[in-house]
Amino acid sequence: MHLAFRATNTIIKQSSNQAIKQSSNQAIKQSSNQAIRQMSKTKMENIRKNIEFSLKKESSTVVDLSNGTDLSRGAIHKILSGERSRVHPKTLQKISRFFGTSCHILENFDLEEMSYRNNLVSVQGNKNPIAIPILTEHELIACKTRFIGDLILNFPIFYHFSSGANIIGLIVGEMLSVRFSRGCILIVERHEGVIEGEANIILREGILVISDIVEPKDYIVGQATEELIYEKKSKIQTTWL
Repeated sequence: MHLAFRATNTIIKQSSNQAIKQSSNQAIKQSSNQAIRQMSKTKMENIRKNIEFSLKKESSTVVDLSNGTDLSRGAIHKILSGERSRVHPKTLQKISRFFGTSCHILENFDLEEMSYRNNLVSVQGNKNPIAIPILTEHELIACKTRFIGDLILNFPIFYHFSSGANIIGLIVGEMLSVRFSRGCILIVERHEGVIEGEANIILREGILVISDIVEPKDYIVGQATEELIYEKKSKIQTTWL
């Protein structure tokens, strides 16, 4: 009888453990699915808002976007109205190319907020519009999404004659030395789009590169406008790019 009772308890315990494991696995799966759905929803909201903002910023229309991407106006309107729960990667790539940015930026950043925050120079702590933070290549990669005022408060600065609100000084290291003199300082205007024929700095797979071509997962740093080279006796030679 004791053996039978013990066997019964063992079976009950095993069944209970299995039930707990199944319940736990289901809870984890449900939580994971909810997180994925929320992430997808957030990306779609970013895409919609970024398209609307970019159209307004460029003084373009849905017709312009349709003609420039070969996407139907109906498909674009469905994205903007929130009828679409996801956007095909090829569709997103066409839209990002039209605006001169990357799929990664359209999905993961709020371009209107970035533009607004990066132009609040005095509010973010920059007391002089020509005060520019100086970063190394690796520091720039680590701080790529931080606002300009935050960078000014946390990195060395120097003064440069420019009226721009979102400008940094980038010390050229190994990554960009194929194009620029190592150790010089690049004056970089940060923005989310590329300018054809200019020195566009892009973060691609963890490496800073100069390119006019934007790939889906690229992060666009901005455009290098000047190269400052320090010579003997602290003289600075400026090269306009």
